Amino acid sequence: RHPEILKTTFKIDVLNVDRKLGLEQLKPTLNVNLTPLIEPVGGAEDIRITENNMKWGFTFEMPLLLRKQRAELQKNGLKLKSTNLDLERKRFSLSQKYAMATQEFETTREQSEQYRKTVLDYERLLNAEQRKFELGESSLFLVNSRLNKYLDSRIKLIELQMKNRKSELKTWYVLGVLGNAFNPYL
Repeated sequence: RHPEILKTTFKIDVLNVDRKLGLEQLKPTLNVNLTPLIEPVGGAEDIRITENNMKWGFTFEMPLLLRKQRAELQKNGLKLKSTNLDLERKRFSLSQKYAMATQEFETTREQSEQYRKTVLDYERLLNAEQRKFELGESSLFLVNSRLNKYLDSRIKLIELQMKNRKSELKTWYVLGVLGNAFNPYL
């Protein structure tokens, strides 16, 4: 999974926990107390404590107005909706970026393959011109011209291969696994 998606998912999890905490704060509190009236003195631990020797009590608390808690819940709900929308936006954006990066990778790969054939054709022309020169049917100027064209085509092929590699790395980056591709310990 992509790190940005994970980060937003964790944020949603935190907001859900905050929402549950806010719901708990809306609940009333009830405390029940049960204390003995007689405390054991010294080593007399075997004093029997009965219901008549106990103090019973309870406290019940509930705020009359729950404005603060309700406002916090509404605020949390809005943050949760916003974060969910942000998650969807990030997913859509990443899918678009991935589609573009994949298309760029495929295009540069195809260009590189096509230009590789062109380089081979220039090499054949250079070899043919060298044979013609050896037989005396060509001039050194034509051989140098063919050599320059061949070298220029090789340089352009290398540039296309670099573009292809960059687009491949860009695809890995968009997927969020660039570190994993180069470091197996991540």
